[in-house]
Amino acid sequence: MRASPHHTGDVFAPAGFNWPDTATLGRLDLATVPNGLPAAERQRIRDSVVAGAQRYLAILDGQAYGLPLPADAYFWGATSNNINNAIVLATAYDLTGDVRYRDGALQGMDYIFGRNALNHSFVTGWGTRASRNQHSRLYAHQLDPSSPNPPAGSLAGGPNTGLQDPFAAALLAGCVGQFCYVDDIQSWSTNEVAINWNSALAWMASFLADQGDGRTPPAAPCRVDYRIDGQWPGGFIAQVTVTNTGASVIDGWTLSWAFTGAQAVAHGWSAGFRQDGATVTAANLSWNRQLRPGRSVTFGFLGSTALANPEPELFRLNGSACP
Repeated sequence: MRASPHHTGDVFAPAGFNWPDTATLGRLDLATVPNGLPAAERQRIRDSVVAGAQRYLAILDGQAYGLPLPADAYFWGATSNNINNAIVLATAYDLTGDVRYRDGALQGMDYIFGRNALNHSFVTGWGTRASRNQHSRLYAHQLDPSSPNPPAGSLAGGPNTGLQDPFAAALLAGCVGQFCYVDDIQSWSTNEVAINWNSALAWMASFLADQGDGRTPPAAPCRVDYRIDGQWPGGFIAQVTVTNTGASVIDGWTLSWAFTGAQAVAHGWSAGFRQDGATVTAANLSWNRQLRPGRSVTFGFLGSTALANPEPELFRLNGSACP
């Protein structure tokens, strides 16, 4: 991996990434998913994501409709590229907590849902005026009334100045930028659907749902130290310390995290353990239920693993994120 030019190169092109150019996805994974890279290298990767997001913010600020995509980047499937750039912004927000990146990601999605030159949502079933007749072999109601329209939540490719299909080329000759779109099943170059476009929409839909009312949730008044005390082929022993950094007593605690390397808790002590798939939940016992300000509780477990053993990084205490 380190020998690849993509590992250290600039992977944040102005027009975004797509299925033929997936180095950005690798960069985002290395920045967010627990792995064995040294801390300094991991920080360099995270800094590069934030720098890429800053570049997209600059593009967004220069666009009349505030999307993180250059004015000359209306091509086949460009709605997904716009969302992919919004994903970089959203990831920068997850890494830094800087609301500028969150707001930029949300603004990029405004374009998708109707704040554009056509006042048109490119997602079926969402918005006052939305796409209905996307080019599909499965959903062809426009041509055959016995067939259905695409289901709600299907993303159209959107404006495409290339106009590669004859129908759009004849109808939209001379169009500019965001006006190069028609909601017609015969326009495959502006109204096609694709799984990789909808995967981007699914990622951002999850991010949007996480934002709730738009206010940044406060971090829980706690700190978690997760330490691997020893490991061997197929197994390891870990110790977890939770510290109450707030001013109030925590009366009853539950700590949860997700493993990323197929690990499993085999036996634990000083807490009650439950595991559902990758998600582990550790809860207080009767004798360590209360956690007073400035005090800590420590528990541990024996674990098994068939793969790598990266340490989890996102912990939740009683449902709230805990650094």
